[in-house]
Amino acid sequence: MPHSRKRHLISILLKEKALWPVIGVVGARQIGKSTLLRDQFSSLIKAKYFTLDKAEVRTRILKSIAYFLSLETEQQRIPIIIDEAQKIPDLFDEIKALVDERRRPGRFYLTGSTEFSKKTGIRESLTGRIRVNHLFPLTLSEVNERKLTIPWVTFKPSHFSSPHEVDRYLARGGMPGICFLRDEKERHSAYESWVETTCFRDLQQFGDLKLDGELAKDILFALVKVGTPTLSNVSKELRLDPRKLAKYFDALQTLFVLHKIDPHPLGIGKPHYILFDCGLAESLGASLAYRLRIWSLNECLAQYEYSGTTRPRIYYYESAKHSFIDLIINNRKTERAVLIRDDAKVDAYTLRTVESFLKKSPKAETFLLSPVMEGAKIADRVTLLPWVGMG
Repeated sequence: MPHSRKRHLISILLKEKALWPVIGVVGARQIGKSTLLRDQFSSLIKAKYFTLDKAEVRTRILKSIAYFLSLETEQQRIPIIIDEAQKIPDLFDEIKALVDERRRPGRFYLTGSTEFSKKTGIRESLTGRIRVNHLFPLTLSEVNERKLTIPWVTFKPSHFSSPHEVDRYLARGGMPGICFLRDEKERHSAYESWVETTCFRDLQQFGDLKLDGELAKDILFALVKVGTPTLSNVSKELRLDPRKLAKYFDALQTLFVLHKIDPHPLGIGKPHYILFDCGLAESLGASLAYRLRIWSLNECLAQYEYSGTTRPRIYYYESAKHSFIDLIINNRKTERAVLIRDDAKVDAYTLRTVESFLKKSPKAETFLLSPVMEGAKIADRVTLLPWVGMG
């Protein structure tokens, strides 16, 4: 398939199959979970594959979950992959029972387009038995079929993309079935279809919340339109009570459509909400600055996930005088502040913003992520990094 790319997560899954009886892969719809498990991973472990997107499979399983699992795994001798497992929540309890009877690593692989949590009717019965991995949109290195590098972990770029590759990614994003469509109208049509399905079908699984699909669409469009992506600013844009919108934001996070970034403890502000893919954001009318922030956040999260490094805490910083830093990456040992810029010039205001934060966080380092071709140290604990070196 033209959009098939080897995913960096495979190496992590191969390690985990010797350690965990149940392995999960979760992420937004159409992000490549099925392709990863069905087309790339199943042959490596000789697993059977079933998708709950098919009504006949759901019907068969629901007749007797325990019988189905025992039969198809030959009593846990053969690994099994169940795609979109959240569609039958009782599966999780049955798998728990089987694992508790006979704990063998690498037996069950579950994917989901929602969190495996009580929000979607799934009790946390597999706690201690499942390792859940997050799959993100294709990274820049995956799109261009390069090996994994981790500049967001080390802050030492080792490979440099071309400006064209970065520019194309910022416009198209990393959703496998969409980002490789060359025709812009076709891409926008595909994103429109994705939004319709997410808002009018996927959100309806939160039946008790009674979520309106049209309002959910309005929220997504408003989120990229307002200057600062907060719940309160979206509520002002739509002229609706923020308490009414809060449940939509929670549900969209559960579906991995939104990332929530909390304000740094040393700063002020309310949580920011960032869409999961910059191609989707572009189709909704997002600015370059917003798309750069999406790309940076995704690369950071993906590089930590795919390298097996513990995920850091991620914040943004805003001072009482409203100086702003896009991302603060705290992994307990280090704290790195990243200003994402669309201008190569480093002005006095930017340096004052950096100095202000460094005074409050004396062990932190700051990085100016800019459209330059080479990095440079410009002051103590202040480094200029090129966009092209971070993917």
